[in-house]
Amino acid sequence: MSFSHKAGSSGTAASSSTKNASHTVHEWKIAAMLVACGMLVASLMSAVLLALGVHLEHEDLTPDPPSTAEKSRQDLAIHATRIANSASLSSTHESLEKSARTWVHELGGVWIPWPQGAPEGYSNPTVDTSQYSSLAELDAALWDFYGEALRFHPSSSTSDQSARASDQSDQDTSTTTVQSQSFTTSRIAFDAVQYAMAIDTELGKETQCGSFDPAALAPAFSSHPDSLGSLDTARQWLEYSYARSDPSLNAAYEQSIHTLDSAINAALEAGAPDTRPLIAAPPSDQQNAYIQIKQALSDLAAANAGQNDRIAAIESFACTALLQVPQK
Repeated sequence: MSFSHKAGSSGTAASSSTKNASHTVHEWKIAAMLVACGMLVASLMSAVLLALGVHLEHEDLTPDPPSTAEKSRQDLAIHATRIANSASLSSTHESLEKSARTWVHELGGVWIPWPQGAPEGYSNPTVDTSQYSSLAELDAALWDFYGEALRFHPSSSTSDQSARASDQSDQDTSTTTVQSQSFTTSRIAFDAVQYAMAIDTELGKETQCGSFDPAALAPAFSSHPDSLGSLDTARQWLEYSYARSDPSLNAAYEQSIHTLDSAINAALEAGAPDTRPLIAAPPSDQQNAYIQIKQALSDLAAANAGQNDRIAAIESFACTALLQVPQK
């Protein structure tokens, strides 16, 4: 009986052990289900947050460093903004401010990473757009701006894009954009030099243009032959005005015509295509020799963007040619 009693105890213990094991497995199943549900909920929440633009990981918001061309563009836009803010120093203030604000817009504006305020941990760069302290300082700024705008070359900012272009049409579009930007900045430069010359006069000082070398200028016309024809049209208009002008202006007309002649003849001797009109049509009410020279040289500079030797020759010639045009 003792043996029978011990056997019964052993059976009871085995049954209890089996129940405990079963209970433990059940608990693990419940735990696993809870973990799985938690992971599912976390995944769904992450997906919702991502859809709302919220990133769980830390995202670096630091702007990419600007290209050389973008830095130059930004500098020009800041420069133009300061000129606009300083226009009140000059007697031409209304016209100058309006023009300078237009330059800023055409240059793409002054870029600020976060116009509404930088996020926590970041800051916008300091940009000086303050007014110049005097008319003389504004004058110097306009002359500097003239040279900088003439030398601005946008192709470096689009070269990577051009290299990655998937087909010829993309490359053609990129090239067209670069040319358009060059013509814009060149035109802005010649607008600026007109104001610089006017403020020189306002200050009672003589404009210094530097030496003009027709031979150095001549190669530039190979990039834009039409500018040669435009300059000759201006020369013919000056001759027309010379024949009817007050004798007191004769010397000024002769000097201006001689300067244009020397540039045109040097270009033809260097092999530039002869695009001179046989007889130029008379100017309209909105045209004159000054505007014609300014437009011709603006186009010439744009067509030679990035070729610094040619740009330097255009810069000195433009100053001389525009300054010499008699003002009636």
